[in-house]
Amino acid sequence: MDIQHDIDIEASPPDVWAILSDIPGYARWNRSMQLTLDEEGGDFVTFGVAAATEAGTPHQWRLAGKLRPFREPEQVSWWLGVRGVLGLGMVFDLESQGVKTVVRFSLKIRGFAAPFARRRLVRLLTGAMAGTLRDLKRAAEGGKFRSRPETAARLRIKKPKRRFR
Repeated sequence: MDIQHDIDIEASPPDVWAILSDIPGYARWNRSMQLTLDEEGGDFVTFGVAAATEAGTPHQWRLAGKLRPFREPEQVSWWLGVRGVLGLGMVFDLESQGVKTVVRFSLKIRGFAAPFARRRLVRLLTGAMAGTLRDLKRAAEGGKFRSRPETAARLRIKKPKRRFR
């Protein structure tokens, strides 16, 4: 595990699962990162997160990937990058504790370039992962999604070209 964040949510696991398994709905509740399904269909996704350079210049970071099969109601995960070169495995694990749900969001960095990119990726994604869990907690406990216009999200994220399938 390269990064791992946990959060306790005062909502039932089926309620949290309903939010996490609705990938097209991420734009309604998640302000920290964007995960969108590919327009071509299937299980291809684009992951986006706002970042800043060391000089403070804002930048939108994007990477193409693929959803892994869901393990209902305990895991939602996806893989980003190019296998063997640099890959990011991102996983939401749900654990029931009565009427409460513990959600663990973890990141694994793998591949040939991982030792060179690990420090920067950890610095880039730590805040976004923690923010995503806070947004999930607010959505699950409050039952209200903070709505964002879909057109604005599409303007911010340009789909990367896929070289490999």
